[in-house]
Amino acid sequence: MPKVPLSSGRVVNIDLSLGRPAFVPSPFMETVGRGCKQAPALGIFQSMAAGLAPHPGWRPLSRRDDPTYEAPFHGLPRWLTGSLLDWTASRLRRRDSDGSVHYDVALLREIERRLRRPLSWSSGPAEAYEFLTCLMRLDPDFVFDVIDLLAARESGARGLERLRDLERTLEEGGSAWTVAIREGAGRLERRA
Repeated sequence: MPKVPLSSGRVVNIDLSLGRPAFVPSPFMETVGRGCKQAPALGIFQSMAAGLAPHPGWRPLSRRDDPTYEAPFHGLPRWLTGSLLDWTASRLRRRDSDGSVHYDVALLREIERRLRRPLSWSSGPAEAYEFLTCLMRLDPDFVFDVIDLLAARESGARGLERLRDLERTLEEGGSAWTVAIREGAGRLERRA
């Protein structure tokens, strides 16, 4: 089993016996997820995906009087991980109309080089992508490094729209990170 060093100094084992990193779903998702299909682009159940609209300033009823609810969350909370993985997925892979999946090999290699974290390529780009998402789930600092790199590559009107989506995701999730544009490139910065 390959050992993966995390930025925290911990080392974890990843089981690649299936040809891809093994993920262990939480008991909650095993129970709730039976019979529920997830909307892959949204990371939520399809039955909930219809009619989503932003509601700025909204808080859960149980937390409306809690002054700590608005405090920025440092690190990567579990409730934000799926949304951030969804945001990165659309940049790293795409599905054709015939259902075939294509990976951006050049971008995966760039992530490897710039972040200095080798990916597992033994079965090709699909394995490298799965390995990257596994590293991102295991190492919160690495998630933000990947997102920062991808944000820096965004350009044009479509890129600006994707950066706005990322900012909305970070803000709704209570992240201490925000999206800034410096010298024409997107980047993550600590929220003031």
